[in-house]
Amino acid sequence: MLRPILIAMPLTLVAACAPLDTGRDFVSDARPAAAVGEAQRCINTSLISRQTVQDDRTIDFRLGATIYRNTLPSPCPRLGSLRSIAYEPLAGQLCANQTVRVIDPIGGGASQGAVCGLGEFVPVEYVDRTKDTMGS
Repeated sequence: MLRPILIAMPLTLVAACAPLDTGRDFVSDARPAAAVGEAQRCINTSLISRQTVQDDRTIDFRLGATIYRNTLPSPCPRLGSLRSIAYEPLAGQLCANQTVRVIDPIGGGASQGAVCGLGEFVPVEYVDRTKDTMGS
């Protein structure tokens, strides 16, 4: 009776050490864009005029005439379908080491949504300017 438990334990430990989904197979639905400058660690939240969730890993922030694309390090559950986030800026800034929370308006608000880490903010221009959903 003891033998099956000893055999099962190593299999359980191996499964626990399996790599997590890092999003390498993620196919982005984000609008095509080209980087037009250096990545920034932080953006000033008082300058954000609009934010657009593109998919489970991509959020575009408009600051004046510049769009900053933030590609999250890994997919954020339901971000692309709910397309709404909340965040708490520190000293008026939103930075790559901070998180956003998915807002689920039907499920009880921001307290029910996933919490996901941000990447760096890259200034971009949309490849097809005729479909600029963030306004000009």
